[in-house]
Amino acid sequence: MFSKSDNESDSESDSDSDLEEILNEYRTQRMAELNMRDTTPTEYVEIVDAQAATDTYIAVLLVDGCAASQRLEKFIRAEVGSFLNTLFLRVPARDCGFTDPHVIPIILVYRHGELKHNLVRVVGQFSDSHDFGQHDVAQLLGRVLS
Repeated sequence: MFSKSDNESDSESDSDSDLEEILNEYRTQRMAELNMRDTTPTEYVEIVDAQAATDTYIAVLLVDGCAASQRLEKFIRAEVGSFLNTLFLRVPARDCGFTDPHVIPIILVYRHGELKHNLVRVVGQFSDSHDFGQHDVAQLLGRVLS
């Protein structure tokens, strides 16, 4: 009978660990993709109406190409997996009539078809609106999605 050497066993164990880590990252990424949708203003209204009878939160991100919008969106995408009872919708702010850079990005939170939070220039709620981080966004989402 052949037996595996300690080095081969260690190598397989490391390989299994690496594979598990890759699969977990993939699952997290897919969950984020499934729970974050790009929509038009009409689609977002239809989704809010369709979810009105459920306990699902709908978080609508009105964003543009500015640095604050991109930074906020990046951190929200990283948090999507933590809010499985929330559907995140991304809508270009200009498509909703918002062109003033002083009010963007905006987060609208709906539950049971009703607007619960209207966070205009949401980055202004952070201690540093230019250098906010993942933790700041996680705290904000935790506060408005519970």
